[in-house]
Order: sequence, then C-alpha cells, then structure tokens
Amino acid sequence: MMLMTVDHAGGIFDAAHMHGDKGATWVPGSPLPAGEFLTRWITHLCAPTFVLLAGASLALSAEKRRGQPGLTRFIVTRGLLIAALDPLWMSLGFAGYDRIVCQVLYAIGLSMVCMAYLRRFSSRTLLALAFAIQAFGELSAQWQPTDQPWHALWAYLFTSGPTVGRGVCAYPLVPWLSIMMVGWVLGR
Repeated sequence: MMLMTVDHAGGIFDAAHMHGDKGATWVPGSPLPAGEFLTRWITHLCAPTFVLLAGASLALSAEKRRGQPGLTRFIVTRGLLIAALDPLWMSLGFAGYDRIVCQVLYAIGLSMVCMAYLRRFSSRTLLALAFAIQAFGELSAQWQPTDQPWHALWAYLFTSGPTVGRGVCAYPLVPWLSIMMVGWVLGR
C-alpha cells in the first residue's frame, strides 16, 4: 500500500509524472528520470500482488464457509459489487464520467465471479490454466477484431484499451483472472 501511495502521490505532486503503463504512450528519446523509472518499476508489483492476495483470501474465506448454503451466490454478489465500483465510482473520481473506466476493481471483481465456478477445479488444473493464460496471453494482442461489439469484448477480456463510446479498459479480465487462480491455489 505504501508503494502505491508513492506512485499515486507522484501523479499529484510531480508535473512530469508518467501515468499509464503502456510502452505505446512513451515517446522514444524522451527522458525518464531514474527516480520515476524506479518508482514505476517497483509499483508494478502492487496490482499483481493485490490480485494474488485476493485469490488467496477468497480461498481462505470459501474454506471457512464450506458446507454453508449460498457460497457461490455470496462470491458472485461480492464480485459484481466490487466490479461495479470502477465504472460507477472510480469513473466519477478519475474522469467525472467523461470516460467510463474499468481498472483493477473490475478485474478483481469479475475474477471473483469466475472463481465462484472455477473453484471446483483441482489445484493442478487451475495452475495449468493460469500458466497457459500467462504463457499464451501475448498472442491475444497479435489479433484484435475491429467490428463492434467484438472489439470491445476483446479489450475487456484480453488486451485493454478503448472499448466502445467513452469506455476504457485498463485491466482486462483474463490475464488478471490467471493471477487470481494462482492466488486461489496458494490459499488452498
């Protein structure tokens, strides 16, 4: 949390702060101070750690509630609520609804919804699927549909970027789901 505080404070107090994680937004030859580079590099550990720990805590929570009725409904409802915070609350805070953003809360929430069903798989299957997603995930960026609604769906699921209208997805579901699967196995 302290690392993210440093990064987010840089966005407020540092006029030259580079926001965004894509190489596409970097202009070749433009300077990037060493302090900013190191801060951004270190903070890249935060989101994957949050999602990994969300998966682990979800597994621990599910184990604690094992045998109680309504566990799947509880996980799905909780995940949908978390996912809804990005377009409803964070879009107001970040962009005043000029853009509808789907970021880390969207990824965590919808990953939880998926885990409500994927949790029935064995640890070995979940790890194999997670590693396959990570190993072959870059292939999803090699092809992207241009027609709607497929372009938007592809961005929300695999690649990120502009979706439809004012929509922007910064954390696509499938790559982050794979991290939550590893966290689930860790929590088991």
